[in-house]
Amino acid sequence: HSSSAAAAAADAKEKEVDAGAAVATKQPTPGPWGAPSPWGGGGRAFKDVLLGPKEEEEETPPLLPVSLEAEDTHDIDADAQDKKAAAKKAANKGPKVKGVVRTCEACGVACSGPDAWEAHVAGKKHAGAERRAAAAAAAAAAGDDPDATATGGGASPSASKKDSAAKKAKKQAPPTYMGADATVRYASQVISPELNSAVLECIGELKRFQDRAYAKDPMKAKMRRRLVFGLREVAKAVQLGHAKAVVVAPNIEQTESEGGLDDVLGKIIEDARGNGTPTVFALTKNRLGHIVGKKMRISALAVLEYNGADDQFKRMLALAKEGRQEF
Repeated sequence: HSSSAAAAAADAKEKEVDAGAAVATKQPTPGPWGAPSPWGGGGRAFKDVLLGPKEEEEETPPLLPVSLEAEDTHDIDADAQDKKAAAKKAANKGPKVKGVVRTCEACGVACSGPDAWEAHVAGKKHAGAERRAAAAAAAAAAGDDPDATATGGGASPSASKKDSAAKKAKKQAPPTYMGADATVRYASQVISPELNSAVLECIGELKRFQDRAYAKDPMKAKMRRRLVFGLREVAKAVQLGHAKAVVVAPNIEQTESEGGLDDVLGKIIEDARGNGTPTVFALTKNRLGHIVGKKMRISALAVLEYNGADDQFKRMLALAKEGRQEF
């Protein structure tokens, strides 16, 4: 009996050792048909088997502090950029070097730099100056221009300056229609400064009376107008015999076409002479427009009523009569 008991104890000990080794290696427990158990052994739960093996979470590496060397490098780059910008700005502030100034002898134009010189030489102004210089040289060679010969074949600077000044003065000076030397193609009267002043005074006074009447009663003033403006209104007033006098500007442009200004103006003058209406040539189209307060040029106007300005009206007609006698 003692030997059998010892053998049983040894077998039990071996079984315990084998069970501990199996648990340590986590080997699956065989199923009833010798296949591995679906639960895998090792004490796995039913939930773990359904969800599958757990994925290991990746550990996020800890944030490392920014090194002082990187910060120092960034500061160094910023300082270098600031220094470059300051150097560029200082370079731009320096004095700009201009090109060599060349003066064209033909035109008297100063050109700074080769580009400006080439553009001037290729321009129309330089070509015209060269043509004039060539023409002056040819005339001097033919003996037609002593001033050009004395200056070595070139145009005389003083003569060219005088000619340009005369052309400029002629262009700027407005034409005058006063005096016996002035000619107006449709006027048979001499225009004097005294006549212009008398017309200005008379028409201005009548316009003032008419504006005052319009301010009081526009309908009544329209029925009793003192002045009418424009060739059409003047022609109508002369034909009906309502005009007491007609004032015509001496600078009406010439239009010879049928039914143009010349025909209309000639008809007005002819009708005025036929019914004894005085015709006064004075001032200009612009000044007549300023008198009546219109921002336009007026060729003619007719006086329909001069009560209140009798003296000015009579003086205007008297001066116009003197001008016709002088003509």
